[in-house]
Order: sequence, then C-alpha cells, then structure tokens
Amino acid sequence: MAFISYMTAFVSASTGMGGGVIFLIGLNIFLPLEKVIPIHGVIQLKNNAVRVWVLRNHLIKSITLFYSIGCILGVIFVTLALKNLDNKIIPYSIILLLVCYSLFRPKQFPQLKIPNWAFIILGFITGILGILVGAVDPLLSPFFLRDDFSRHQIIANKSYFQMLVHFAKIPVFLFLGFDYLEYWSLILVLFITAMIGTYSGLKILDRISQELFLKIFKVILFAVSLKVAYTLCTIIKN
Repeated sequence: MAFISYMTAFVSASTGMGGGVIFLIGLNIFLPLEKVIPIHGVIQLKNNAVRVWVLRNHLIKSITLFYSIGCILGVIFVTLALKNLDNKIIPYSIILLLVCYSLFRPKQFPQLKIPNWAFIILGFITGILGILVGAVDPLLSPFFLRDDFSRHQIIANKSYFQMLVHFAKIPVFLFLGFDYLEYWSLILVLFITAMIGTYSGLKILDRISQELFLKIFKVILFAVSLKVAYTLCTIIKN
C-alpha cells in the first residue's frame, strides 16, 4: 500500500489526475470500500494541499470561490440525504459521459468552458459525488481540458477543488461513525510516502511542455474512463 501511495501521488502531481482513482482502487484491494473512502480522503487531502501550496500563485480566485460555495452546499446536502442516495448508476454515468465528450468530441464541438459562476453547480455535484464514490478526478478533469488554462493552473485549481472535497469527508465520516484512530499507523505510512511522491511529481511538472502535458493528461483520462465504465457495468450487472 505504501508503494501505491507513492506512485499515485507522483502521477497526480506531475499530470494533474489519475492518481486519486488508482489509489482508491489500490486500497480497495486490501480494505473494504466503506473503509477505503475515508482513509483515501485523508491522504488525498494532504496530497492536494501540498500541490495547492506549491502552486498557489496559479490559483484562479473567481472559480475557486464559486466552486467552494457549491461544494460545501453539496456536501451538506448529501450528508443529510445519504440514506436516499445509495444508487451510484446515475453519478458514474454522468462522469463517463463528460469524460467521453472531452476525449472524443469533434473539433467543431466546443470545449467544456463553463462561465465562472457555473463552478457553483460543478462544486455542488462534486461535493455529492465525493462522498458517494470517493474519487472525483474523472468528473473534474473534462472541465480543465481547455486551451485557456496553463498546465500549472490546471493542477493548482483542480487540486484545490479536490482538496476541499477531501477535507469535507473528515467531519462527514466522523459523523457517520468512522474511527480514524483505529487506522492511525496505516494513515501515517501512506501520508509519508504520498508526500515524497507529490514532491517528486512536482519537479517533473516544470520539465515538460504544455503540449506533452496535455497529451499525457488525455491518455491517463482515457485509462481512468475505462475503469469508470467497468465500475458502471459492474453496478448495473449486480
């Protein structure tokens, strides 16, 4: 698990996505999902917070403000209505459609360039899905595949979005009865290895071009989409 923590943090820091989903899947090999989501949230909170701090000058204040409002409202909503929101078919379907549109859209079709105020809606949806499915990389990534964001802006702002979701998980799962202290030693090991991976990935970020970065970003997004599709098929089948 320590190696998985290092490698996924490295991937996220250098490319902006993929690591969170892979980390969630990797932990799920060793632990049941109901324990994986809160533990995954703590480690990803730290990973994203490091990226946000290092790249803080690349944050776009207007979209982070709107997103924060929506995300907090979404988390509150899903916490109050959690028992009635256990069907994951619709959330995974929405994510898969957004990813496919971003990857395979014809050139004459527009990018997913939403106005700044619309990040409230994205934040609300992300707040809900972050609690229900754990990782929100595939939902957020299509909204950053746009030519007016630099690679540093993509990672800085996307990391902030994810950081807020993972921060909100802690009080939610405490409220739901999860005992973080029971897993303190595991969390500490994953915390340390993920920090090393994050700093290693950030060093790579400054050495790659914008064009190469976007190509890598799309390849990883495609790989993650296959996992989302597989998960959706499994849910439907069961």
